[in-house]
Amino acid sequence: MARHPTPWSLSLDLARLGLDAQVVFATRLFRIATGSMTPAKLAGMASEKVTAFQRAQAAAVAAPDLGVAADRVIRIYGRQVAANRRRLGRL
Repeated sequence: MARHPTPWSLSLDLARLGLDAQVVFATRLFRIATGSMTPAKLAGMASEKVTAFQRAQAAAVAAPDLGVAADRVIRIYGRQVAANRRRLGRL
């Protein structure tokens, strides 16, 4: 069964995603600037982005309406960004 989000829940989820993405971006930028990010990790970042995009695109296309599509895309990117934030916090 598709989850039918409200505009309020979508806004909150998107705001959380935006904040988490900023933290991940800043952490990665700092590590690149200090030389602690290896070329292999940089390549992995790029492939993660492509995979997340493909998953989000497939989920959006399969959604029954625009609200459900937005919710699915935000959730896919949100899980990926949250995992990156946890992983970067451990290093």
